[in-house]
Amino acid sequence: MWYFVLYLIFAVWVFIDAKKRMNHPMGWPAATLVLGPVVLPVYFAKRNLKAGEVREGGTGWNVIKNFALFWTLTVAVGAVAGMVNAGQVADRATTQAPMAVASAASWVLRLVRTLLA
Repeated sequence: MWYFVLYLIFAVWVFIDAKKRMNHPMGWPAATLVLGPVVLPVYFAKRNLKAGEVREGGTGWNVIKNFALFWTLTVAVGAVAGMVNAGQVADRATTQAPMAVASAASWVLRLVRTLLA
C-alpha cells in the first residue's frame, strides 16, 4: 500500500510539472504510477528545461543518478512502513498472548483427558 501512495504523490507532482513544462501531462504521470522507480528518473533526465536551467551530464548519467535517488527514497519509505507494520503486529501479539496461552493450555488439557480416558 505504501508504494502506491508514494508513487501516487510522485505521479501527481509529475502531472503538475509536465503540464508546466509541456511534457505529455498524461503519459508521464500514468507511467510513473505504474512503473515508478524506473520511469521517474527517465522523466527527470528527459523533461524540458525552463529558461535558464542547465542539465549537467548526459542523459544516461542523469537517469542513473535519479534512479539511485528515487530507489533509495523508495527503500527508505518501505523500511519505515515495514517498521510501523512490525510494531502493529507486535502490539497485537502482546495483547492476544494471554488468550493464545489459555487456548493452548485448554487444548493440551483436552488432549491429556482424551488420552487418559
